[in-house]
Amino acid sequence: MWRDRNLNACGQVGEFSPTAGLAVLGICVVLCGLSFASLAQSAGFRVHGIIRFWNNSPAAGAEVTFEGEGTSKSVRTDSEGHYETSLPMGTFTMTARQPLGRALTFVYRRPPFRVVSVADVSMNATFPSYSSCDLVSTDGHELTAEDGRNFCEGTDLYSIPSKEQYSFQLSIQYGTRHPNEQKIEYYGRKLGTGTTRVLVAYDCFTVQADHVEYDEQKRILEASGNVVVDAPDGTTQNTQAIRFALTNGEASLLP
Repeated sequence: MWRDRNLNACGQVGEFSPTAGLAVLGICVVLCGLSFASLAQSAGFRVHGIIRFWNNSPAAGAEVTFEGEGTSKSVRTDSEGHYETSLPMGTFTMTARQPLGRALTFVYRRPPFRVVSVADVSMNATFPSYSSCDLVSTDGHELTAEDGRNFCEGTDLYSIPSKEQYSFQLSIQYGTRHPNEQKIEYYGRKLGTGTTRVLVAYDCFTVQADHVEYDEQKRILEASGNVVVDAPDGTTQNTQAIRFALTNGEASLLP
């Protein structure tokens, strides 16, 4: 069961121990996380995934580009939105692009992720909808830039430092957001008969859900409503609610 386990951004899973607190069991050397000088930089890893539009349809022919440490490589998705390529060990960003005529290009950008050991890494992505957002004040309130951030589709980025002074970034792509004193709540956006989803990316770890809450001070992420967790090793878990503590490139499952 998910509530009895820890899952970190390296794809390691271990039994949850109440005495361990927020500590992740084991050392992250299998897939993604902090680098060690003894690892051979000449080795490589395979990365693959699916690129979709907000309504879950495949993005055929999308360009997926990985850049980092003197390396840049681009591939295109097939008719089902699948892509795959190989890269050397290191830190990379991922950008997916899909033109729609001459007026619009769908773009998804994933924050830097790090791979330090031979692995088979899965990275899926969903394009934002780019739906129009015309705010109208009905109570005389003067609309601000913060109103635009809260009620229009966007992406929030948070820096999460590590013990080795390497900062991982948490990316939350949302439809609407609602800040309160301790947390920011994120929701999808209703479009026609469908609704966009909240998309979370942290190192090699990905979560999609109807609702996400993030406490920046405690670095605790809570997801609920048709939650899909994509582990770096390509496995997918489905649940209705889940909580993680984010630290050092690891997502530690909380009870």
